[in-house]
Amino acid sequence: MEMENVGNDIFQILVSNSLFQDVKRDEYGYIARCNMHDLVHDLALSLSKHENLCLVTVDHYSKDNLRINISFKKLISMVKKENKTARPLHTLFFKGEVESIISFQYLKCLRILKFNGCKLTKIDNSIGELVHLRYLDLSNT
Repeated sequence: MEMENVGNDIFQILVSNSLFQDVKRDEYGYIARCNMHDLVHDLALSLSKHENLCLVTVDHYSKDNLRINISFKKLISMVKKENKTARPLHTLFFKGEVESIISFQYLKCLRILKFNGCKLTKIDNSIGELVHLRYLDLSNT
């Protein structure tokens, strides 16, 4: 059994036990969207404090965090060649237009990279150096 199937089975158990609610499925039957139960959300926030996780906003960034998840439409300046502050980044999502080619030279910890609908014409060769990358989404590009 593939890891994705195992993950889907586990997620289905969580949905069946009402830990996730308001599940929306895509045309293939995969879970595309859901809401986390309030108690589960509070637990996740509590646990994430101990792991030094944070959600970065445009106005706030802490260099002390080990893992950072950024999900903004046009937050390119943080990951440009000359900017080394994004080094610990594990997950990076882009949706919509990407204004310039991104160098992955300082993003060695990246595990998930998603360029959904970004209309990319070229990807920097440094993407080949992302040895921890486990998921790359180039759908609708």
